Amino acid sequence: MPLLLIASFIMKKTVIIGILLFVATATVYWKSIPHSFNTHFGNKRFFDSDGEFIVRQYREGKTFTHNDHVLYHVLGKVVQQNSGSVPSLKGDIVRSHKFLSVAAGALGIVLLYLMGLHMTSRQLPAVLGALLVGGSAGWWFFSSSIDTYLPCALATTAALGAALLVVKTPSLHASAALGALIGLAFLLRTDSVLLAMLGLSLLSRREGVFTRVGVAVAAGLIVGVIGYFVLAHVCYDVAWADVPQWARGALARPETQQKQVWGVTGNLTRHNVLKVLVNHLCYTVVFPELPTTHWTNVVRAYTPAGLAILTGYIIVMTTAAVYTLARMRAGVRAGNWAILILSLTVFLWLAVRILFYSWWDPDDPFLFSAMTIPALWLLLMLGAQQAYLKHDGARIAEWSIPAALLLLTGLVWVHNFRLLIVPLQPFA
Repeated sequence: MPLLLIASFIMKKTVIIGILLFVATATVYWKSIPHSFNTHFGNKRFFDSDGEFIVRQYREGKTFTHNDHVLYHVLGKVVQQNSGSVPSLKGDIVRSHKFLSVAAGALGIVLLYLMGLHMTSRQLPAVLGALLVGGSAGWWFFSSSIDTYLPCALATTAALGAALLVVKTPSLHASAALGALIGLAFLLRTDSVLLAMLGLSLLSRREGVFTRVGVAVAAGLIVGVIGYFVLAHVCYDVAWADVPQWARGALARPETQQKQVWGVTGNLTRHNVLKVLVNHLCYTVVFPELPTTHWTNVVRAYTPAGLAILTGYIIVMTTAAVYTLARMRAGVRAGNWAILILSLTVFLWLAVRILFYSWWDPDDPFLFSAMTIPALWLLLMLGAQQAYLKHDGARIAEWSIPAALLLLTGLVWVHNFRLLIVPLQPFA
């Protein structure tokens, strides 16, 4: 009986915290950037964000580029057409599409909190780790403006959560969920094919590995591929036989053919890779200033205060990486492939994304960097998990880890509000 009461209390506490996180972050995201920001063509100058383009396409009934994020646009239409009775939406195109970003951003924070609680078994690090993501520049901006990224980031985070479950308990249900969620992310953004590397989690145990892989692949194909065909045919009137060609529409864009600035080998220069790297590892969390996301010189890109916060962020993440690498070495010695694979997932995620976006579109390096934030969160949580394991019972670990996260999270939120959110207000 006492155990049931304790479990009930923990469950209620977790639910309450989750609701508070959702309400708080959704409110902040909804009010951070005025809705009209998404109606001005000139605002495309900020990271090449597509808010105005998506709204304009919707109003004109055009579907150019929809093949790259087919489900996102279907969801946007469904919300808009059914939001007439919702006071804050009232059937408005801009508000309805922004709702997708706000809801996805807030739900993603709740999901990261639950995943962090699963990993560390501690409320405070789980809450602070999720809030650090919520205040990160890339997550905050795209949760507060219209674009395809945060709905996809929500599915991506859920896929990461499924991978964590597969590593802990490699069941067929978890394997199916992993494949299905990767397929869902693919429907929201086709570049989510990069999430295939989460399949490494299926190799964490030898027993039944081929069955798990088969189930995950089947679920991914059903949701991602068959789902894509169905959406293209039913929602866009594309003939079944024409779906493969329609899906390759990105290869027919001017940027890939006439201009040849997207997806060319020549983009993989040292300068471009470095530019994308600093955006994915630094700028997407601690924002520099509006005109400086193309700079590779990190020191020059930041204000003195920003550079101090970035230094603190780097120290925290480096510490997490050191603990994670130590855990990897211990896992190799003990033959614990689950630990090794989960740790490798972080570094592969970062490497694959940075190289891919350097090749695809290095001219807008901040645009795609939000998709790397879940990997940075995983690195942080792996480091915290290992620190708690190594210093089990030590009071210094119990207070120093939350203290460091609290200080960093608070500074990141204040800094990004001052240098990202406030400067965007005049452009609404």
